[in-house]
Amino acid sequence: MKKYIYPLIIMFLFITGCNSQSSSGTGTFVNKSTKSISTMTVTICHQVFTKSDLKPGDSFKINFKINFDSDYDINIEFSDGKKLNKKEGYVTNGMSTEDVIEIYDSDVRLVSNKISVD
Repeated sequence: MKKYIYPLIIMFLFITGCNSQSSSGTGTFVNKSTKSISTMTVTICHQVFTKSDLKPGDSFKINFKINFDSDYDINIEFSDGKKLNKKEGYVTNGMSTEDVIEIYDSDVRLVSNKISVD
């Protein structure tokens, strides 16, 4: 029995030790659509960011903590009432990231992703 317990304890300590640190991330959202964005909400790692009145060509930058693996949950309402919801990109605990996400009339795309290991 002991020969199974010790490896499990060591594996548990390794896994929890690797995931106990938090990393940082930045996300820059660029409105490449032909319309203004009335409201945009971005949720990542349980952190919520909201931006209003983002005109075509304007950008909006967020800074967040990466406490666990997550993706960007992006909810957009354009000035004409059209809504766009998309999950895009992915962040990993233990790695800092700088992402650029572009918003189009009918799509959202991750166009740049720089990662560094903490």
